[in-house]
Amino acid sequence: MFSASSPSRASRDVALRAIGRNLVNLQKLEHCLKALVRIDHLSGPQSTVDEAFRKRISKTAGYTLGKAVKEWLRIAELDETPRPTTQDLFDPWVSISFGLPIDQERLTQHRECLDALARERNNLVHHELANFDFDSDKCCRDLVVALDSQNERIIQELNFIGPAIKGLIELGKWTGRAEFQDELIDEVFRQTNSDRPQ
Repeated sequence: MFSASSPSRASRDVALRAIGRNLVNLQKLEHCLKALVRIDHLSGPQSTVDEAFRKRISKTAGYTLGKAVKEWLRIAELDETPRPTTQDLFDPWVSISFGLPIDQERLTQHRECLDALARERNNLVHHELANFDFDSDKCCRDLVVALDSQNERIIQELNFIGPAIKGLIELGKWTGRAEFQDELIDEVFRQTNSDRPQ
């Protein structure tokens, strides 16, 4: 991966590519989590659900990765999805919710990994890069090793929530409304070969 000629420049280039790759994949993770949070326990008369969904889109649009992680984990750690009560028998009622059927050990691992990724992302963007010595081969090499390890964890978490994202895409198709699907997965990567995390 590193070139023998012009080591500082080659090391810097590899480090910058690794930074870019990880930031893109962290952004994909953030958008996936926001999409999942948007539909949590969405229920009510059909006449009001569309507006409630639009409000959630607006609310979650400003979430950082840390906030998206916090909200997703709040949902994932609920023992039971509340069952909505139908108030109006004359207006069609819509209810969307999901659960995360995993054992406590795997949920703990998921929580710890997401929390660590959010902290690491903030540290990288707000602290590490500002004073990083890109002219040092050793610093660049060490950073690449750390970023490669981090990227493996990002991909692991994207793969973990991947089935839920695919479910959202299917839900959008099922509704038969293109605008619902577009809003539901707004800016969320689709698990295709071209969009798969690097």
